[in-house]
Amino acid sequence: MTVTEWQAQQTEYAAKALVQFVRQTPPERLSWTPQAEAPHQGRSVIDQVQECAHSNRVLCAALQGQAPPEAGEPIAEVEALIEELLASAAAHAAAVRALDPSRIGEALPTPYGAMPAALCMVLPALHMNYHTGQICYLQTLYGDRVFSPSFW
Repeated sequence: MTVTEWQAQQTEYAAKALVQFVRQTPPERLSWTPQAEAPHQGRSVIDQVQECAHSNRVLCAALQGQAPPEAGEPIAEVEALIEELLASAAAHAAAVRALDPSRIGEALPTPYGAMPAALCMVLPALHMNYHTGQICYLQTLYGDRVFSPSFW
């Protein structure tokens, strides 16, 4: 297995894990945020998944030498948002698989500043894993203490 194939699989796996925890969130909690004083209010499950899907697309574009996409309108319907997350992860994984390994150290322009292609490869999986953890934490705040992964 090549490093690019391994990383592409990590991106796909991270998206599937995130989707599982989104689906375990009760519908009435998908837009819920912890109460805090402005401007330090938390972000909902929906907000976090939106961010991941867009970030996946931005880093995919960087790997492909394309301009980053605009954020667009938020997707309010959870199944449509899940479809976009999975599609963005699949597109990113395809871009990683297509990347010439000799370019892994190359600096690529992104809206976040120049990044090595290697970072553009790994960041979506790291980012989705991070937000999976945040969603698990949100679930504990409203009383769901059961950790039940079924994606492996």
